[in-house]
Amino acid sequence: MDSVVIVIVLFAAVTALIGYNVYHLIVKRPLEREWTQVLAPDPDASYRAILTYYPLKAGQRTSRVLSYVRLVQRRLDRTEGLIGYAFRANFYRQQLWTLSIWTDQASLREFMDDVIHQQASEDLSSYIERAEIRQWEVLGRDVPPSWEDALAHLEDPPAETITQPERDTSNVG
Repeated sequence: MDSVVIVIVLFAAVTALIGYNVYHLIVKRPLEREWTQVLAPDPDASYRAILTYYPLKAGQRTSRVLSYVRLVQRRLDRTEGLIGYAFRANFYRQQLWTLSIWTDQASLREFMDDVIHQQASEDLSSYIERAEIRQWEVLGRDVPPSWEDALAHLEDPPAETITQPERDTSNVG
């Protein structure tokens, strides 16, 4: 009887240890899409860097958010004027970041006005509390910036902060 109890206790301990490691190494760890280079930058040219930060609303389905990230990613791969991009997500903390480098403001605007980006932005608005956007100039020799360097720009005063409006629920019922 004692050996059965020991086996059960050991099994429970190993299961707890595996669960702990999965939780801390996979769940709490940020998911990163490595830098995807689309165009080779001129080392001496100046480019437009864009960092977006999306704190997600608690309890939202991350699979839906990821499906839109993949949809926009496929569109990015066919976008003119894009030097490269990456994304990072920490779904444990409900956070998503995107990083992209553009040849000019016109290319960036064309992408933002694209129907795929517009649809993704509209559909995801109910999943996102707000969007923080930071833009800065980066030399081609510094492409891609590290996540550490890019995230430091969140400390800069915002060039643009978009808060999702509250939905009018007075007519619901």
